Amino acid sequence: MAIDLFNLSINEPKAALEDYFWVISGIPKSGKTSLFAKVCEKYFGGVENSLLIAFEKGYQALRVKAVDVNKWSDFEEMIKILVENKNKLGIKFIGLDTADVMWDMATEDVIREWNRKNPQKRTNDIVGVGARGTSNQGFGVGYQLVKKKVRNAIDKLMKAGYGIMALTHSKDKKVEEKNGSSYDQLVLSLSSSGSEVFVNMADFIVFITIEKEDIDDVKVTKRYMYFRSDDYITAGSRFQNLPTRIEYNIDEFLRVFEDAVKAEFDKGVDLETIKSEQRKRREEDANDFIESLQKTSDKDMLISRIDEEIKKTNDKDTIKKILKKSLGTIKYAKIDDVELLEKVLEDIKEINEQ
Repeated sequence: MAIDLFNLSINEPKAALEDYFWVISGIPKSGKTSLFAKVCEKYFGGVENSLLIAFEKGYQALRVKAVDVNKWSDFEEMIKILVENKNKLGIKFIGLDTADVMWDMATEDVIREWNRKNPQKRTNDIVGVGARGTSNQGFGVGYQLVKKKVRNAIDKLMKAGYGIMALTHSKDKKVEEKNGSSYDQLVLSLSSSGSEVFVNMADFIVFITIEKEDIDDVKVTKRYMYFRSDDYITAGSRFQNLPTRIEYNIDEFLRVFEDAVKAEFDKGVDLETIKSEQRKRREEDANDFIESLQKTSDKDMLISRIDEEIKKTNDKDTIKKILKKSLGTIKYAKIDDVELLEKVLEDIKEINEQ
């Protein structure tokens, strides 16, 4: 790819909520799934435009369009359907509930794949994935494979044009300083590897807390949404103009987002026009991505079929001549032109039918 540094355009902040990757964290029953459902209703005009992918069930009392996932292969099949049918489904925003169980399923799938390919080094623990020789330790190979699997899945959905909100639990973590002192932080309940993936991908990390306060000598329970870190809570985003926290309220949540976006543009700019133009470009980019995936899928299928036809014949010399003539090389797996591969397949099938 040629790199042109003379005609670069200035990046424009995105104006739509679905252009950002959201991570919402909180204890069970704090309102994470409710937030997703209400955002879909108020921002996208209805739950029909959204999909909650439920790795664990937490939507029974909510008006939401949801589908249960029981294993990683189900999720991969779902991604395939979502990508291939993007323009038919009408879905704009996807919730992953929860990232914790999603990560566990990806981990189980990595272990399963390792055991299938390496029966002599079977393991029940991700630590054992990647072990070589006499060692039963993979030295981090398994964790890297899980990271890659999760990142690729989310990346594929985002490139296909879907907005993503990942829901995860929160937990207290004790942080030890070099001088021996320590303090508590509220962090994502994911493992360190899982947290690394979601924190690095996130544009917004919002924590929902339930706090007891004294108001006129009466103990009152309040829920808050944190957009910025304090000494305890590790929230954050890529925007500057955000409050540290607000009371739990969907309208206020959306107002905070809109205000943060407005602050990145010059005064007087028509954000609705910008949002419309950006959505159009997003859709075009998504269609280009989906088309490229389809071509890759078509190529893989053709390569597989050519492999099968070649195995059927003993006349390898004739096969080599066909490949050389049509492709200029016998290394057909490196050819990206689907039409050329289709022709080669037909030519080889004719040889086998004689």
